[in-house]
Amino acid sequence: MYVKAMKKLAAILSILSLVFISSVMTDTVVSAKEKDGTFTVICQDGETAIGGMEWNIYRVGKRRKNTNYYNLDGNFKNYKVAVNHSNSDNAGKTASTLENYAILDKIKPDDTGDTDKKGTLKFKGLKEGLYIAAGNKVRIGNITYKPAVVLFEINHDIEGGNTGKDIVSYVKISTMVHDDDSETEELEFTVKNIWDDGDNEKRPDKVKVEIYRDGELYFEIELSDENNWTHKWDGSPDDDWRVKVENIPDDYTVIYDNKDTDFAVVNKFNPNDPNNPYFPPPTTETIVTTVYTDTSSQTEITSNSDVPNVSQTDETVTSVTVATTTAVTTVSDTQTSTEKTTVTTTKKETFTNTGGKLPQTGQLWWPVFVLGGVGVVVLSYGIRVTADRKRDDDE
Repeated sequence: MYVKAMKKLAAILSILSLVFISSVMTDTVVSAKEKDGTFTVICQDGETAIGGMEWNIYRVGKRRKNTNYYNLDGNFKNYKVAVNHSNSDNAGKTASTLENYAILDKIKPDDTGDTDKKGTLKFKGLKEGLYIAAGNKVRIGNITYKPAVVLFEINHDIEGGNTGKDIVSYVKISTMVHDDDSETEELEFTVKNIWDDGDNEKRPDKVKVEIYRDGELYFEIELSDENNWTHKWDGSPDDDWRVKVENIPDDYTVIYDNKDTDFAVVNKFNPNDPNNPYFPPPTTETIVTTVYTDTSSQTEITSNSDVPNVSQTDETVTSVTVATTTAVTTVSDTQTSTEKTTVTTTKKETFTNTGGKLPQTGQLWWPVFVLGGVGVVVLSYGIRVTADRKRDDDE
């Protein structure tokens, strides 16, 4: 009877442990889903809803911690593009440049879909990060609709503009009306390479530019001072024309600024620009700034080992801040004949989670181990008692 009771108790405890663990895992999944963002694109030209327009989503980068700057990552990591999300004009140029690379280098989108009859399409399950949404032009009747590329950020802590957890974007649409009674006439296209570098000595003598038609390489040309960094060609406006510089010079970034039949390739020299993700700023560290009063003679501090012991000073004030270098500043007070020296030293801290809560759940860890352990112990005891009882019966 006793053995049966122990078995029953062990089974109950084991079931309770499994139920608790299952609920924890469910909460984790739900919480993870809550962390996902959405992006809704709405395509309308006046009162006309544009259905059947294909859209592709690409995750291109992420925000640098505690800054308004971004780093490209994943398939876009090695592109020398300065991400600028400060206003709609800069964001549009950045988005078009990244879309240009995605199309020409045939990068696989993270998600794709078509707008419905209301011109609406919603993408779900987007992780935090910087994205572009690129739509393909579509012809309805005698009108071709071409959408602008959208640069947006899924962010759970910041809201505003095209940044937030759930974003809705009314896309800018350009149109071209076709005359069905005649063939489309060819137009003159122009590509011009522009240097934004103050005649920097690192500027190359020439650059090679690739011209693409409908995503395939059409021809290559070299631009230099001899042709005023410009080339013209004739082509059909029905085709999708794009340009790409083969090799961006070192310490330069590029923006493709396309307007109708004019293609501008802007090469900017900015190796130390904090807004340039290809050249990240120095890594910042948490430091402790100690301000102390030292009435002794001034001593030149040449290393951390030379920093005086704070406990030997008359007054100590400590604050935590962020810096990238070690600095020593001395200010003399002629009225009191004392010297105040500010010493900045780097302090690295490691934080270890010793207990706490389950990630993304708010549940505690310890009941899992307690209930699981009790269940195992009781079950083992019941099995042992059963074995002993059977051995005694055999004897």
